[in-house]
Amino acid sequence: MHNHHESNQTAGNLKISREVIATIARYAALEIEGIDSLASCTSNIKGWLLKKQSARPILIELNDDLAIIDIHVNVKAGVNIPEVSEKVQATVKEAVQNMTGIAVSRVNINIAGIIFDEPPLKLPGWEAGVRRNDMKRSESREIAFTLIFERSFKDETIDEIIEQAVVGRNIEVDDYAYHLAKDVSDHMPWLDASIAKYSKKWKLNRMSRVALSILRMSLWEIDHEDTVPVGASINEAVELAKRYGNDDDFSFVNGVLGAYVREEGKESPELTPGQQDAGQVLSDAAEAVVSGVEE
Repeated sequence: MHNHHESNQTAGNLKISREVIATIARYAALEIEGIDSLASCTSNIKGWLLKKQSARPILIELNDDLAIIDIHVNVKAGVNIPEVSEKVQATVKEAVQNMTGIAVSRVNINIAGIIFDEPPLKLPGWEAGVRRNDMKRSESREIAFTLIFERSFKDETIDEIIEQAVVGRNIEVDDYAYHLAKDVSDHMPWLDASIAKYSKKWKLNRMSRVALSILRMSLWEIDHEDTVPVGASINEAVELAKRYGNDDDFSFVNGVLGAYVREEGKESPELTPGQQDAGQVLSDAAEAVVSGVEE
């Protein structure tokens, strides 16, 4: 009887400890500029309704006073994702250790969504497949990138991710963004094989998720969207990498795409000399895995 009481007490203490750690981690994460909000582990609405008890934004694994913290966050559009992720990791770890005395071995950051400051209202009739077509192409690409990037963190279909973006966050996905995200998702094996071929020595799991998502999107666009100038696609891919990635992502993206268009005979007048010779600028620093790496 005594042993049974001790067991319950230990379990109770562990439960309280996890709740305290989660609360500290929550406030520490939300202090970081660039974090919009915390997000449930399940982004699909149906899944959320079925799994409300497990769909918490912060999960704590606690063994022998050593904690592993998983945090699911929404970031603001346009922020440097690796930089924000690193700040969250450092701030959460320091706050938990200082306030509880519990050592934190890892803080894992998972990007659930990218939030725009003023999300456009979704059109009535979205459920029937009605989407606007008056977005600028650059806006469509950015929306497609956010969807492809989010999928790299989630074991869900692109349709589920699009549904959550439209219904859950009022993000309007126009026709071009919708089909671009869908096509990339449906042809991932071919895209990843092409990226692996032209990224030389870098394996996919060593690339940043930002760079990999942009490469998947731009490579499909270059190869299958005849109405899009090659140079324009590469330029916008590089700009997205500068905006969302680390200091080396943009040169890595530029290098892989430049090598691809040169070797596959897809060069066009829109390509700058630097892009035509971009196979030479693959950055060794691109091995840094960011946007969700474990500390």
